[in-house]
Amino acid sequence: MTLGLIITILALGIALLIVLNQCKKAKIKLNTEIENKNSEITAKINENNKLNSDLERFSRIVSIENEIEFKNKEFSVIQANATELNDKFISAKSIFKELEKDIKLYQNDLEFVELGIYEPIFDLETL
Repeated sequence: MTLGLIITILALGIALLIVLNQCKKAKIKLNTEIENKNSEITAKINENNKLNSDLERFSRIVSIENEIEFKNKEFSVIQANATELNDKFISAKSIFKELEKDIKLYQNDLEFVELGIYEPIFDLETL
């Protein structure tokens, strides 16, 4: 009877060790799954935060069509200003070229006067 009791205790002990081993494996597997789920939750929270910040940033835009129309008007104003500035630049450039020619003409005359050569300014009618 004691031999049967010892064998039963040994069988129960082996069964208990097997169950404990399986529990450890299940615990490790569950911890791994928990870590994976936590990382997924963190990724979803980050994505949600990004979407909320985008929503907040674009909340003043009521509709895309209105925003496009507003930006087109801004572009038209900027384009008109650029055209006006370009016209002013072309006009100023032509004036600059004329003034540059006059300066060169008077500069040549000044160089001759410095050498003592000058052109008389009177006519025969003024005598």
